[in-house]
Amino acid sequence: RRRAEMAAALELSRKMTKEAELKRKRDALPPEPPAGPGATRLRLQLPHGAKVDRRFDADAPLRVVGDFIDVHFADNEIEIENYSVSTNFPKRTFAELGAETLRAAGLHPQAVLFVQDLDA
Repeated sequence: RRRAEMAAALELSRKMTKEAELKRKRDALPPEPPAGPGATRLRLQLPHGAKVDRRFDADAPLRVVGDFIDVHFADNEIEIENYSVSTNFPKRTFAELGAETLRAAGLHPQAVLFVQDLDA
């Protein structure tokens, strides 16, 4: 009984941490910029076949794209936590969606990013 209570408490803690992290990402996500020379248009090809188009500031870090993907998955009840992001031409996998800007990563003015479910 005690073990079950501990497991339930641990699961609740994980869920609360995940929800807090998602809220932080949602709150930090900048609004979509208007089309123009400072905007990068990305098409995200999701693992289940859906496509999502969104503009980001060309000088935004790749981390913002990762946050957008996480929020999109949560809002659409897509149960994917471990994923990778890559381009097909030139072939490049972004091992880390960190501080590198979209412009520096060669994604400006537009690019198609493929999101792969690493647990599939």
